[in-house]
Amino acid sequence: MEIQDFADVTYQVLRDTPLEKYIPTLCLPERGEIHALQGVPAKEEDRIRDHALSWAQSTARDGEEFLVAFRDGEKFVRIIRRADGELREALYPGQNNA
Repeated sequence: MEIQDFADVTYQVLRDTPLEKYIPTLCLPERGEIHALQGVPAKEEDRIRDHALSWAQSTARDGEEFLVAFRDGEKFVRIIRRADGELREALYPGQNNA
């Protein structure tokens, strides 16, 4: 799955969920699984990238592809993809204007 594909899925969720309530979401394409990370303390919001990435890496098997999406600030969603041992990421507006 490409980052844009997961962004499209994320925008579907954001149609019914306000961005401020969106929680980190992990996709494991090979397993066909989606996981959500609940309980990140508000005081840790400024370190959400570290928390989300650590959670994704510990949930995925060694070398397994994953995509993790999370709020980045008040107006953006960041998606990180690990595939073939490489991390790539993209920043998207919190609302799809298309």
